[in-house]
Amino acid sequence: MKEDELRKKREEEEEEERKSKEKEEQLRKKKEEEELRQRKEKEEEERKKREEEELKRQEQEQQEKIRKEQELAEQQRKSREQERELRRQNLPAEPQGPNTFTIAFKTPNGRVIRKFLDTDTVQTVKEFADAMVVDSSYKSINDYNLVTSFPRKVLNDLSLTLTDAGLSTQTAIIIEEVFLDEETK
Repeated sequence: MKEDELRKKREEEEEEERKSKEKEEQLRKKKEEEELRQRKEKEEEERKKREEEELKRQEQEQQEKIRKEQELAEQQRKSREQERELRRQNLPAEPQGPNTFTIAFKTPNGRVIRKFLDTDTVQTVKEFADAMVVDSSYKSINDYNLVTSFPRKVLNDLSLTLTDAGLSTQTAIIIEEVFLDEETK
């Protein structure tokens, strides 16, 4: 009987030891799982942080690009205004007397009237328009056309005198913006 008791006791001890090992193994697995979960959470947080930093960097780059574009546009506008001011200063005085043409320039912003000599060229009229009539939203002298109102005629040949261009002594000229599709025609 003693042997049975000893054997039974040993079996119980072995069972307890087996259960203890199983419990330790379960605890070890839980600990590993928890460590793995925490590591994944940390990696996910780091990934999100990197993404946020990248988005912030891209946004800053975009804002910087926009700021530089705005600065460039403002510099170009100021440069155009300075060029126009130089043209204004270099314009000859308005002629008086006979052999003059009175031209009324019509723009979206209003109307400007000026006299020119009959020997002045369309180029002279265009230079006046660029200096005095056309606002700085046009980037260059090529961004608009001079167009007679009736009969409608685009004044393309800048070398013609006003008489040779067929203008009357009292003429209305419309400042008409040139659109891309018109330039390609």
